[in-house]
Order: sequence, then C-alpha cells, then structure tokens
Amino acid sequence: MLSEKAIALLARAFIQLLGKPASGSMAYVRCLPPDATRALAAVPSFKVPGWQTAAVVETAEPEKRWITADQAVAWRNDKREAALLLIDATAAGPGMDGIYSAAREIGERELFDVAHRLAHDALPYGCKLFVKKALTKARQVGHQRHLAPWRVFTYLCRATHSLDAVGTALPEIGLWPVAMSDRPNEKDLDKAALLADKIFPTQGARLTPEQRVSALNLNDPEAERQLIQRLRATERLPRLEALADLARESDFWINRLSSVWPKTPKPCRLG
Repeated sequence: MLSEKAIALLARAFIQLLGKPASGSMAYVRCLPPDATRALAAVPSFKVPGWQTAAVVETAEPEKRWITADQAVAWRNDKREAALLLIDATAAGPGMDGIYSAAREIGERELFDVAHRLAHDALPYGCKLFVKKALTKARQVGHQRHLAPWRVFTYLCRATHSLDAVGTALPEIGLWPVAMSDRPNEKDLDKAALLADKIFPTQGARLTPEQRVSALNLNDPEAERQLIQRLRATERLPRLEALADLARESDFWINRLSSVWPKTPKPCRLG
C-alpha cells in the first residue's frame, strides 16, 4: 500500500519532470511495480496539474482511473489534453507500440533520481548521513550491489516520518531494524548488517533457526526462544519479507536485542 508521503513525493517528481502541459502531449512510465502503478492511479490525491492521468491495465475501471491499451491509444489520437500514462507492463497487453514510439518515456533512473532527492531532502534533521551510510551498507549485505530504486524510495519515504522510522524501516533495504536513541549512531548499521547476514544469509547452505540464533550468543534464553520461534514462522518467506516481519516485534530491534547480546561480534566480510 502506498503511503501518503510516497504519493505526494511521486506527484512532485512528475510535476518537476513533465513541466508545463501542452495540448496533445503524452508521457508514460512503466518502471513502477504493478501494484504501485494501480494504486497510484486509484488514489484521488495523486494529481499532476494539467495532466490527465490513468493506469493502463487489462480491464478498465473508470472510478479507479484504470484504462485499457485501446483507450490509451484513443487518448493519443484525440490529442486534446496532456496525458500521463502509468503503465502496468505485465498487463497492458498489445497495442502500446505506437505510444512507446511516439510518447515521452520517463525512465526509472530519471524518475527516481528526482524522487530520491525529494525524499532525502525531507528526512528528519540530523539523519541524512546515517541514511546515506545505511544505503551503502545495504548494498554490501546479501550482495545487493544494485538496490532496486523502488525499494530505496520506499525506505526513504518511511524514514521521512521520524527519527524512529529511520531505524525501524531498515528492513526495506535488507538491514536489521534499529531502535534509535536521541540521535543516529552509525555504528548500529554494522550490527544491522551483521545480524541480517547471519540470520538471513544469501550464500551457502542455510543453517536451522536454532543454529543461526545460537551463533549470536544471546544471554537471555527467553529472547533466544522467541527469536527461534519467529524465524521458524518466516522460514519460507523471501528475505526482505522475513526481515519486515521481524520488524513488527520491537524486542528484536538492535539496541533492544543488544541488551541480551553483549558480545561484540567478530566482523565478517560482507560482499
């Protein structure tokens, strides 16, 4: 589900990129995730002044601003209002080639260069360096050298809400959640990367939940038991989804779990 912050920042990004509308102008974007494409069109608060906007999908639903490829072609031929098409490339179907060749495409890099900058500018005071280093660390963990721009945007949007969110949203980029104090501590990112890599390794045979938790040397049997139980419940989930599930339990966050994790782990090579 798109947050209001994400909707507002994407609208601002499109406004900057599209500029003043002219009759008959058409632009399209097809780099957004399918669910985000549909959700963005369906939300009344997403507005790009002067540009009629719709998602191009398999079945038209006017109340959600969803149209078909045939309707998109009709918009292009009509050449009345400027139009922005949010294309679900998995469902738009045939008939879009004319639009792809004639209209302006807003590519992934072009869109997210602006969207990331807008989100970064909205981060809480004193958090920008921490966030920058978090993204660098995330690219080292799990060999995510190319973090998906949408994933980065989602993290930045969540991080704009508060200092606490800067730490608890870290699973969006593959890091363990951090309970923040009164100011960011960049050393927490080393722990966030190490825990994510130990508990959800991306290379080699994965150990059992018991073996992975045992390697942390927790000194609280109850915390150990609860973490093992949660790992069992998320064993079949993709890595990022499993991390997001852990983030729902605040006792597992860095600086709370660390209260029963006193030993300084040996550094490991990440990436």
